[in-house]
Amino acid sequence: MTEQYVLISFDGCVDIESWRAWAEFRDKHPRLRLTFFVSGTCFLTDEQRNLYQGPGSEPGKARIRFGGTQPELLERVACMNALFLSGHEIASHAVGHLDGASWSPAEWLAEFGTYDRLIENFAGNNGLDARQGLAFGPDDIKGFRAPFLSIGPGLDAALAAREYRYDASMAGRAGDWPRKNQDGIWKFKLASIPLRGYRRAPLSMDYNLFIVQSQENPEVFDDLECLEERVVEAYLQYFKRNYLTDRAPIHIGHHFTDYRGLVYRKALMRFIESIMDRPDVTFCTYAQLSDDLDRIGSPPHGAVVREASLLKAGR
Repeated sequence: MTEQYVLISFDGCVDIESWRAWAEFRDKHPRLRLTFFVSGTCFLTDEQRNLYQGPGSEPGKARIRFGGTQPELLERVACMNALFLSGHEIASHAVGHLDGASWSPAEWLAEFGTYDRLIENFAGNNGLDARQGLAFGPDDIKGFRAPFLSIGPGLDAALAAREYRYDASMAGRAGDWPRKNQDGIWKFKLASIPLRGYRRAPLSMDYNLFIVQSQENPEVFDDLECLEERVVEAYLQYFKRNYLTDRAPIHIGHHFTDYRGLVYRKALMRFIESIMDRPDVTFCTYAQLSDDLDRIGSPPHGAVVREASLLKAGR
């Protein structure tokens, strides 16, 4: 029987309350594995923001918050370290959440190099004792997701030069299996998923769901309970489609952002708990899936269809 991989990831990851919430949720569910695509601004206090300069930008300029005060920085890092040491993944979301669609390979490599140095020099950059550092180094950062999912022509060459193992910046269909490109980098895709009551099928990401739900059907958007139910239903239908057919991996991406009264966080936690106890479901990181796909040799396809009665909504 082919196992069903489920990949839950988060982009940006500045907000400390969100780190606390997911660390607590992890403690309740030891089988869970999460990937955090952390923006490099998380590794600098506001006071030290000028140590970052993105391609074509002024020093200290970013489109996402920096790390706040020293105590805030240390609390965030304590959460990161604990999660990393218990088997979760810290991956790259670049530094300043800039749109790199038009960047050259050299500009992407400059951004990647800055990211690595912010990790390597974390304690010194922020006036901290070396013992207050990170539990991971640049070599532990195996993969990447582009801010805005902007994947211009310069990105692939830079990913290969930096020797990332995978790129999770793609968009596709629910049944798409990951593919390796010519440089040996696994390409992972968020999926377009149906959302009952809406014309458009958003990507399996909280921001995209939020945009569609805010622009269509305002009556539902004002009903937070109904809004949450629609998101849970959409994730379960996505899961059913893959689980009962070709077992293509499930990809869900969220942000550390309070969209609409934490509706999307609550929906994601409910979805996870509804499938957590299935023995053939594996919650894994993107680095782990890359390893498993290398071991398998090629993505398995076909002949894993199950009777729909085996999977009941809400379980």
